[in-house]
Amino acid sequence: MASQRAFLSDPDGELQTNLSYCTAIAWLLYQRAGLATETSAIETGEMALA
Repeated sequence: MASQRAFLSDPDGELQTNLSYCTAIAWLLYQRAGLATETSAIETGEMALA
């Protein structure tokens, strides 16, 4: 119920919050599946853009 009220008062903010939660959950599932690997800019030969 509170989420519905938040959506009605600030739909963009509520959608951003939901997207953040979904992204975090997807990333955790991705990591648990063993698909996430850490690579550095040096290993890939690419420069990180800020």
